[in-house]
Amino acid sequence: MNRRAAVSLVVGAAIATLFAWIAMNTYWAEEEVEGMRSGEALYNPYYAAALLARQLGADARVEDAFYPLPPARGVLMLTRWNWDLYVTRRDAIRRWVESGGRLVIDRSLGSSAGFTAWSGIRGHQTARERDLTAADSIGGGRCLLLQLKSGTVPSDPSGNIWRLCEVPRNFQWFSSRPVQLALGVSDGYQLLRVGVGKGSVTAVNGYTTFTTDSLLDGDHARLLIIATQLHRGDLLRIVRGDMRISLPGWLWEIGAPVLLLLGAAIVLALWQTMVRFGPRLPPTLAARRSMHEQIAGTASFLARYGGGAALCEASRNALAAAAASRLGLSPASDAAELAAQVARLGGDTAQPVQDALLNPDLSGPAGLVRTLITLERARRRLQRPPTESPLEQELT
Repeated sequence: MNRRAAVSLVVGAAIATLFAWIAMNTYWAEEEVEGMRSGEALYNPYYAAALLARQLGADARVEDAFYPLPPARGVLMLTRWNWDLYVTRRDAIRRWVESGGRLVIDRSLGSSAGFTAWSGIRGHQTARERDLTAADSIGGGRCLLLQLKSGTVPSDPSGNIWRLCEVPRNFQWFSSRPVQLALGVSDGYQLLRVGVGKGSVTAVNGYTTFTTDSLLDGDHARLLIIATQLHRGDLLRIVRGDMRISLPGWLWEIGAPVLLLLGAAIVLALWQTMVRFGPRLPPTLAARRSMHEQIAGTASFLARYGGGAALCEASRNALAAAAASRLGLSPASDAAELAAQVARLGGDTAQPVQDALLNPDLSGPAGLVRTLITLERARRRLQRPPTESPLEQELT
């Protein structure tokens, strides 16, 4: 074996050994990769919260400020809401809560004097973040550890600590009303509920606690159920104060049928005022042209330009053929006999028919018309069934 062959053999063995090692130390496995959001999840930040509520048996939807309130004893969550901007809407929400509704708010209403005067809940934010103990925070202060301060949590009876993440550490809730439920750290409330009339108001620290990006942080999903007091069959409406709707969109929401009718009226008005590309087609007359007019027109034309004699001859031959078929007369029969037979059938005199057969008037259009009409009337009398009235076969 020469040197070149030995080198080739060593290199080939090394490559084979490398492939064998790769084959023995690798494997194929399927791995799910998180895809991009699509559909409603692209523009609805509370899509996950509504989906979670629906999975638990509730009817949950995200709506704008123009939708009606849910029925009594439903749940309404206001996010980034201006309490004093919509006066009519504010008064409607107050009456709805006092009649038994459950209202959930974020810290956007913490500084509203009008909301505090009605609900008794007030938010307070200090100039700097409080120094929390190790028992109050976790993850370098990223999450607050909430403990049950007052009331009970029927939806989560086994829980005693809940993690609330990515919220300001210098904010807390206070209440001048008796507290139904309070979750918080050692020196302040982060989730607070009070009774108002027959309903309740629940305040939660944070702006985006229940959005899709934050719902899986800490125990936010559990806190959503606690804050809304959600039960199977409840109606949950999440209303965004930061949602902007265009004027055409709002008009379509509240009056789509009216807009459709208005659009149809505008289209019809434009169609009526448009200039036509051409005149209208003349109406088609249903009445047929009479045979008298047809014969008169043809005779007048032939009398002016020649050919009247040929037409008279053709009419005489047609009358002779009809007589042969009906009366058994020979086509060469005498004109007087044929005229008499026709007159007998029609109850008329034989002289006009005899004159038209023997002496047709070819002097002008009027004479030719009279001759042709006489011959045609006689032919029709011969073709008339025996039971038909004589008037029915007249030229019309």
